[in-house]
Amino acid sequence: MSEQVNAQTGIGFLMMEAREFSQTDVVVLGLLVYALLGLLSDLAIRTAERRAVAWRRGLRAV
Repeated sequence: MSEQVNAQTGIGFLMMEAREFSQTDVVVLGLLVYALLGLLSDLAIRTAERRAVAWRRGLRAV
């Protein structure tokens, strides 16, 4: 969280600036971008895990 608050650039900085000026739409867009990045990183890790341990049939990532 601190890297979002103390940054001089990036999504967190943009959201903090938007909060200061009551630009709710920019804050919501930033949250959606963070959510999308979270989903994409989760998908990438799950895909890598499936490929890395493909030999183990009992492992099923949901």
